[in-house]
Amino acid sequence: MDDAAGASARYERLKDYLSADSDNLRLIAEAADAAWLAGEPAEATALIERHAAVAPPPPSLINLLGLCALADDRFADAASIFSSLLADRPADPGLRFNLAWARSRLNDHAGVLEALAQATENSQAAALQVRSLHHLGRLEEALVVGDAWEGRSDDPDLWSALATAALDHEDLERAARWAGRADTTAEGQAAIGMLAMAEGRSAQAREHFEQALALRSDLARGHLGMGAVLLSGDMPTDAARRFDQAAETFGDHLGSWIAAGWAWLIAGDAEMARERFERVIALDDTFSEAHGGLALLDFQEGRPDDARRRAEIALRLDRHSLGGTLVSSLLLEQAGKAEAAAAIVQRALTAPIGPGGQSIAEVLATRAAMGRIAP
Repeated sequence: MDDAAGASARYERLKDYLSADSDNLRLIAEAADAAWLAGEPAEATALIERHAAVAPPPPSLINLLGLCALADDRFADAASIFSSLLADRPADPGLRFNLAWARSRLNDHAGVLEALAQATENSQAAALQVRSLHHLGRLEEALVVGDAWEGRSDDPDLWSALATAALDHEDLERAARWAGRADTTAEGQAAIGMLAMAEGRSAQAREHFEQALALRSDLARGHLGMGAVLLSGDMPTDAARRFDQAAETFGDHLGSWIAAGWAWLIAGDAEMARERFERVIALDDTFSEAHGGLALLDFQEGRPDDARRRAEIALRLDRHSLGGTLVSSLLLEQAGKAEAAAAIVQRALTAPIGPGGQSIAEVLATRAAMGRIAP
């Protein structure tokens, strides 16, 4: 009999005993433990509450209550339970890790780091710490954690988190080294794919993104990378949909929305492109390439004054703004010419300027896709 079947059988026996001795606290505690081991967290919770109605549960049962809350995705309850237990056992690494995990699911990343201040001596805790540092934009600190773990662990989850942080910090040497230790994970494969894209190896990048998505179909970084690959393969509509999927998953990663905007623009859907650029500005109106994208759309639609104003904003925010520079050049080019603005835009978008013959739009979209992302 396997462990789960044995726990289920034991739980059934204990329930029978409890039917004859319903207030027996020892039986209630044993039944709660058996229910947990049998994969029945809701029933374990009900038994612990039954114990509490008779007498306060011991710390072991309160800890089990916290584990049940985690299993049931009641992360706020779990965080409260583990916090209360830490009052008496502040140095307990298991409690600190469980509290950190609950807080991470609540997107309380400062709280994660507080909980893990004394609990990073195992790789799972270190991976959680790295991801929270990443979310908070403290990438250099995340890399310091990685350096400290060199030679101490072969946990692919830790190295995938570190590879992603290194990639977003534009430390390609560390990213490549750490991603190589995480190639069994979706996140690791996506990191390897991004590194291949940065080197212009689109075919190899696509293979890695496909492997990443085969391991985890909802991986936003996988869809983001596939979008860049498809765009470089002259499939802008498919690329735009991939960028959209990544952007919807990330939510507030501006680079994903920018990449989607440029891809839709290349695909010839001005309305979809404008919607994405405007979404970026609604999230952060200091993002220069969103203004640059809108400037290009204004130019394409025959509104040179609006285009000039947008381009000036983009260049004021970032004097290296490709979108702003492009529109400024197009305005000069169009002066005194009868050529339609839309034709000028399409020619400019497809002119090769980057490595491997990338067009300016591909460079813009790929640059946006490779920008810093919270995990």
